[in-house]
Amino acid sequence: MHERKHTWKTLLHGIIWIAIALIIFGILNLVANYVREANFHLIVSFLNHNLLLIILISLITLFGDVFEDLNFPFNIFYPFARAVASVIIVIFVFRTIEFVDMVGGTGIYELAYNFYYLALIIIPFIVLVVGFSSLIIHYWPKRRVDKGKPKKSPRKK
Repeated sequence: MHERKHTWKTLLHGIIWIAIALIIFGILNLVANYVREANFHLIVSFLNHNLLLIILISLITLFGDVFEDLNFPFNIFYPFARAVASVIIVIFVFRTIEFVDMVGGTGIYELAYNFYYLALIIIPFIVLVVGFSSLIIHYWPKRRVDKGKPKKSPRKK
């Protein structure tokens, strides 16, 4: 686990990054009015169609980060939030692969689609296991190491 931060700092940091992302989306849409490149318009259109998904990923991840910064038992919700976010990230990644296949005509989406439902099951499961493992490791009682002089073994005569 990373070093504990204050929850309000995590929340503020996440909100600032979401605001920066929205500003970048706005700038991309403004620039799209002046650029005549078809691929640029396709990319901006793809991002606009997936804006809700991107914001949802950001908010759920932020929700998980805030819960991770809380003390036990409140931080037990963060692996679930990260697992939900991982499902949405998988959906977004497959939409991106489909978009790249549509623009480039690579045919990779047909191959990737075979793993879509498998990824929707396995990746959140792995995220849950890793999240709960990090909680267990963090709260597992640690062995105390005697920092004094090393004990001498008894001498045999």
